[in-house]
Amino acid sequence: MIYIDVDGVIRDLCFGAWGNVEVTHWDFEVNGKGIVDTIDANPEILVKSPPTEYLECLSGLDHVIFLTAQRPNWIEFTHRWLKMYVPIQWQAIITRGPDDKERRLVDGDILIDDYPGFKSFDRIALLDRPYNRHIDVPLRITDKNGFMEVLRAYA
Repeated sequence: MIYIDVDGVIRDLCFGAWGNVEVTHWDFEVNGKGIVDTIDANPEILVKSPPTEYLECLSGLDHVIFLTAQRPNWIEFTHRWLKMYVPIQWQAIITRGPDDKERRLVDGDILIDDYPGFKSFDRIALLDRPYNRHIDVPLRITDKNGFMEVLRAYA
């Protein structure tokens, strides 16, 4: 089974929150506030954030399952965003965080994600971002062609 994360993979929260700023490390802050605090202060950012270049890769699929960590007060806004942007049938499995995501993955599963702090990357296809380039992983996605290859291999 293939699962896809939302934030950082198909939704660009950082651009939605801060504009065209290069996020170079995971705990990046603007004006002393990280992404979580910024969004908690204005959850509409979750709806207004643009899609990443990878959203269009989903258009050829029949359906997609998102495995995404969302704070309780973010879920409604994330569902609104998915309804606005995802042109195919989708299901969202909401988790409490990366450990919860990892526990849900079994042999044969793969998760496309950008998070640099997983305990193991054996079942993760890491979407390349400046804040995760320091990690050596078995499977890294660096462009749309690589994204499509992972979709074809695990769909």
